[in-house]
Amino acid sequence: MDYGKILSRAWQITWRWKVLWILGFLASLTGYSSSSSGSSYQTEGGDWGPSAHWIPAEIWAVIVAIGCLAILLTIALWVVGIIARGGLIAGVDTIESGGLSNFSQAWRAGWEKAWTLLGIGILPAIPGLFLFLVGVIGFVGYGGVLAIFGPDSPVQWGGAGLG
Repeated sequence: MDYGKILSRAWQITWRWKVLWILGFLASLTGYSSSSSGSSYQTEGGDWGPSAHWIPAEIWAVIVAIGCLAILLTIALWVVGIIARGGLIAGVDTIESGGLSNFSQAWRAGWEKAWTLLGIGILPAIPGLFLFLVGVIGFVGYGGVLAIFGPDSPVQWGGAGLG
């Protein structure tokens, strides 16, 4: 396999068809890399006291509204990224087949392949989703045991094992 030829052809396509740069930028908005950071909170004795309620309800409403807006914006950018990724693939495939490609044709082709790319993207996430659901069921089960038998019951240790 001639890697030099492959890289040379990729450079030629990239330089000649600059309209595909837009799709590449849009596709990069939703890259698959992620990072997370965790934090834990502990309270002394479970009594939160009056200091836990110092934020007014109006501020909480604004925080929730901003959070919902952020979630909607994230979903919209994710969908645009999937469509752009499909359009980028279709545009390069059209160019490699000897045809001409422009933004609208590539975008339309990406729109047509969006469900396929969504399925390909979700497939590796199924094991993580399964583990998440098992954790939620365990957490709810532990909460149910505590709600039924109380926090000082010996049965709570069985609920902790379930959790």
